[in-house]
Amino acid sequence: MPSLRGPIPTQGAFSRVLPFPQLEPLALDRNPLHRFGTTEELANLAAFLVSDGSGYINGEVIRMDGGEFCKAPENSATSAAPHQRRLGIPKAAQAKTVTTLKGF
Repeated sequence: MPSLRGPIPTQGAFSRVLPFPQLEPLALDRNPLHRFGTTEELANLAAFLVSDGSGYINGEVIRMDGGEFCKAPENSATSAAPHQRRLGIPKAAQAKTVTTLKGF
């Protein structure tokens, strides 16, 4: 199964990835496509992987993150704290949120 690194909004799980609505613009900015993945895109990948067309693919990790992995390091989650302060996110929640964003 693919290694999911970028956020795909789903009911329930997405609130744990982005616990504060104010973080959505930051997360979108981290992604070169400036959008989140869709469940349809994930389903398309899964359908391909179980199809005859993927018969020669074995033991592969497929990064499905909209190009976020290739983005320059200066735009990484390590710079999230100043954005969080500007957006009014409580300081106690900042460390947890930066860790969450690094885990995309």
